[in-house]
Parts: sequence; structure tokens; C-alpha cells
Amino acid sequence: MALAIPSVLLAGVVGYAATSPALTSNASLLNGAPCTVTLSGASYSGTCSGAFVQPTATPSPTPTFIIAQSNQQLFTMAASFTPSLPGASHAGSSLVLLVSAAGDGNSSFGLPAGWLRVADVTDGNPVGLHLFYYPNAPAATSFGVFTQSPAANVAYTIAEVGANLSLDRTGTATSGATAVGSLTASLSAPTSAPAEIVFAGFGASQGATPQSWGAPGGFSLVNKQDSNPVSELILSAEVVSATGSYSATQTLTTPAWAKGIVASFTDPSGGAPVPSPTPTATPTPTPTPSPSPSVTPTPAPAPSPVAGLSIQPLNSYSAQLLWTAPLGVARVQVLRNGRLLDDFTFAGGATLAYTDYLLWQSTAYSYEVKSFDAGATLVGDVSGSVTTPAQSGSFPVLYGPASFWNQPIAANPAIDGNSAAMVSTALTTYASGANMANSDAWGKPLAYANAVSRLYAVGCTLYDCAISVAGRIPRYATPVTGSDHHLIVIDPTTNTELDQWESSYNALADAWSAGSRYSGPTTGWGANCSPGQHCDGAVAAGFAAFGGVVRPEEIAQGHIDHALFMAMPYTRSGFLACPATHTDGIYNDPAAIPEGAHLQLDPAFNVDAQPWPQYEKVIAHALQTYGVYVGDSGGTLSFAGEPNLDRGYDAWGLIGVPNPPNLSSLPWGSFRVLQLQAC
Repeated sequence: MALAIPSVLLAGVVGYAATSPALTSNASLLNGAPCTVTLSGASYSGTCSGAFVQPTATPSPTPTFIIAQSNQQLFTMAASFTPSLPGASHAGSSLVLLVSAAGDGNSSFGLPAGWLRVADVTDGNPVGLHLFYYPNAPAATSFGVFTQSPAANVAYTIAEVGANLSLDRTGTATSGATAVGSLTASLSAPTSAPAEIVFAGFGASQGATPQSWGAPGGFSLVNKQDSNPVSELILSAEVVSATGSYSATQTLTTPAWAKGIVASFTDPSGGAPVPSPTPTATPTPTPTPSPSPSVTPTPAPAPSPVAGLSIQPLNSYSAQLLWTAPLGVARVQVLRNGRLLDDFTFAGGATLAYTDYLLWQSTAYSYEVKSFDAGATLVGDVSGSVTTPAQSGSFPVLYGPASFWNQPIAANPAIDGNSAAMVSTALTTYASGANMANSDAWGKPLAYANAVSRLYAVGCTLYDCAISVAGRIPRYATPVTGSDHHLIVIDPTTNTELDQWESSYNALADAWSAGSRYSGPTTGWGANCSPGQHCDGAVAAGFAAFGGVVRPEEIAQGHIDHALFMAMPYTRSGFLACPATHTDGIYNDPAAIPEGAHLQLDPAFNVDAQPWPQYEKVIAHALQTYGVYVGDSGGTLSFAGEPNLDRGYDAWGLIGVPNPPNLSSLPWGSFRVLQLQAC
């Protein structure tokens, strides 16, 4: 006998199917009939399918597996998360949790009490796929905090099973860094019991578009999270009634890197008894058990419908808005403190999950969601507010742990033989005008897109126009006003950074274009092509455009955990220093500093003894620990900073940093050029 669960899209897909021997003369057949089973005094309602044999003697209890409820959720750049169910679970049931993590596919997880590890599939390629379970769980809606290292986008799907599960067999599969249209995962050996539930979990990353997948053949969908192409997952299950070697083949609707886990579970206690027809004198009993007065449960949709507007802080710098659009809605606007953040098409009846970034810690914000029908008539306006918590831990950095941006300089590094001449000619000569470029004219502006933000094919006017580049851009995104017109947009749902130089938005045509535009991963090594290769970029050295940018939160926390980016007037022509992939160097002089050069402030210099403002000491310590990469030619010595432009408030003013700050008092003669390597 098996319970048939309706297929529903959620954070992970769970499905299951049943097999049974041939019917005998004293058998009754149920096909999708309502039924209720009881475990430890708790009732589970669903639909039953299968054969029920009217015994001549009282049979031994047969395990029954019912998916009572499920849920899913996606978190962006999370170091921890708390899986939860839509409603309280039944004491004595079990929980199954499938997790996919973006990052580099090697995330490790800390498990709260009660949880057991089933399998991990990590090979250095996203996603990392992980399956956990919690047998004999207490009655609750949430079951502890999972920690993740390093922080990354993470999605989960959780399901409550009406049985006290015990792990039997497992199996895993991975396509590595090869995009595939399907993947098969098989149990390592035949199941050891005649009645088991087999779960099949799959994860996908790097597909061109999000998946629209369903359960593998023979399985039924429990839940899935496929709203983004970076950390998607689907969980399915099948109830089997005979020992065997079971497998699942997951079809992907768009080729992607994929991983899979299958696991079978028994219920040694026998679980809930299979509902039996009431014996009668006739050879064919009535096969319909009495239904429970409750409605047949259905896995919760993703995300769950929300009455009104619900707003929750995700961390010190972001908050998530949840809201279910009434029928008839065709377009939505999201506003923060009266400022338009985004404007996008959205279907009535769907639930919006929108994450706002660039918030400041311990600060109250008001939000408004306006909805319009197909005729652009305002049909709804809801509002709410939220206060962000204080920052906990270090502010996150971009790019992978192995990125050159994130590598501290080793003790006693090799110094270039011409370092002294380069410092004297290209640095100290220009020290009087040194600054950090954090103004709305010359900073590196950052905006964050959501999965619902409008997707634009960004037009091209100058360089690499043969390459098509598309990305989601929120309505508030604004380029700097200086001649570079830089704009960087990060989409956390895809871990993608869209870089633009000479960016421009045409409001009448609702179109974006740029002199050059490039798209790359926020989890990569931090440049537009691999080490040793040559390619262009939105900045002259071919770096990812937000690499090395100083952010207000980093000054506020008292430390910068990455190398800095620098522009300077006296750059060398005809020489490309690793890790740069391109150059616009100007001077044919060995005393000029080439783009890609790595500079360091002498660690022996006593920064803390200087009568400098705190922000200057924070920058100087970063220059000693991580150094600075030369990435562009410019009119002054300047480090890249994030402007206030796309935040909508004066973040630098909150921490007392001028706009721009003068850094001429740095000991420019104490810098050194680390050993140059030609690229």
C-alpha cells in the first residue's frame, strides 16, 4: 500500500511510488482513496493506493510511510539557517532534509542536536548536495540552527514522514563540471527490508535558466526549490514493497552541473498500521477507510502564501519581504522609505519573496508594495517596517576563498628588483592627491537584483559587442556620474556579477546599454578570464569590477578582509603583470607601475601610532595584510570605494568618513612592489 501525494513545486522535490505483488482472491484494490493512519496516537491524512489483503489471521504490522507536510526556502550568502515546517510536526515522526549549497560545492555543515548525516556530494563544483534526517523527532515547527562554512547561497527542502525512520542504503552521483540533461543515482546495494521508503534528492547549478523539473519516473514529488540556476534542488520519494536495487533518474529541463543522492529507510517499529477494510461475509470488502475530517494534506507551495506584507531581517544588511499578490495583479513595485527599488511583472495569486540589500545595521526601514492590474491601474498598496539587527561576525567578502583578492600576503614576500624606483617615480610623486574614490562620480556603485527583477539584454556600443550579455537589473540601479559610468549588479540567486563601463539606461525604451559589459561568478577567482589568459573587462586590468572595493561596513567593523583596488596616473605600457588580463598602461618606462602589480605597505610601519582617523588606519592595515592591486589608469592615486549612490542613504556619513577622504598622509615611500610576473 502506498500514499499518493500530489505533485507540488517546493524547495526540493519529494516523490514516492509503490509496487505490490499480484492480487489474490481475497484482495481489495484502493486507488487514490482518502485514508487516515495513526502513529503514536497521532493521525495522518492522505490518499491511499494499493492492494489490501483480507487475512485469515491477524497479520504483523506493516510499515506505512506518509509525507505529512513539507517546506522549502532559499537563503542568500547564509552562514546559518533554520529549516522549518509550515505546521507543527507529530511527536515520533521523522524529518528528511535536502540541502544544496552554491559556493564552490565544498560547503561543510554543522548539525544541531538530533540530526544525522545521510550523505554529502562535494567535489569542488557547485552545487554541494547534502541529505540529513532526524528520527523520532519531537513535535515542533523548527529543529535547530544549521551552520554553513563558508557562507553561500543555500536552499533546502524539509519533509515530515509519519514513521520512525532508520537509514538502510545510500548512493550518490555527480556530473562534476559537465552540464548534463539527466543524472542517475543508485543505491549501493539492494534494500534489506521488504517495505521501505526511498528518497531521491538532486541538485543543479550553472544552468542557463532555472529548472522546471518534476519527480523522476516511479517517484512522486514532495518539494523543490528551483527559483534560481545556482543552488536548485528537488526531493522525491517512492515507497517500495519488495527488496531490490532501486535507482532514480532525474531529468533536467536545462543542462546543468548536477548531483544526486538516493537513500532508503526502514521503520523497525512497524510504524503506523496499514488501514484494512472491515471484514464482511462477501468476498470483496468495501475498500474505503473512513476519511479524517481534515483536508488531505498538500505540500506547501514555495513560498507559502502570506496574508498582508511580512518583512523579516535576514542579517544586518538585508531583509526579505513576503507577500501574496491578489488575483488580477500583473505588475508590482517595491519601495523602501519611499524610494523605488524595483518594478516588475508579477502574477496574481503568486507569493513574492523579495530580498532588499545594502541596509545598515540596527536601523529601521519602512517598505511599501504597490500592485497594478494589466491596465496599469493601482489595485493594492500594503506597507510594513523592519529593524535590522546589529552586525554579527565579519562582513562577507566577494569571490572564492582562493581568489587573489582574498589571499593575505605571506611573510617575507619576494620584492621586485625595481621596486624602489617604481615607488619613487609612480607613488611618492603623486602622493599629495591620494584619496579613496567613494563619491557618486568616481566610486564603484553596487546594486542587487532579485529573481523577479527584470531581465535585460544589455546593449553594447564599443568593446566585445559580439558577445551577448544579459542580466537582471533592479530599477534603483544607477551608474556613477563620472565619465566611466561604472555599474555593478550582483544577482545573489545566481551568484552572478554584471559589470558595465559607460553604462546607460534609456527610460523610454526600458533598455540598458554600455560601452562594454561582462558577466561572471561572484564565487570565482576575481577576474574575467583564467590566470594567464588575456581578456577585457569593465575595468582596464580585466578584473571583476567590484574586486578590491572598500565598503562602509568594512570601515565600521574595523577591518577589511581583502586586497584593495587602485588607479594611478603613472602606469606602464607594454607590460601586463599577473593577475591582470588586460592593460591600458600609458608610459613606456620601467619605473612606471604596470597594471596587475601587487603593492604592499611595509608591515613594519607602525600604523596604530599615527595620529590618523580610524578609517585611515583600517585602510592601512589592509594594505599591510592583503595589499593593493593596480587595476586602472587615473588622474590621482585612488583606492576604489563604494559610493552612497545606490544605497539611498549616506552610509559613509554614518561612520564619519569624508567623501572623498584624503589619504596623502599614508607613508607612500614605505610601499613596496612585490615580485612582478609577466602575463
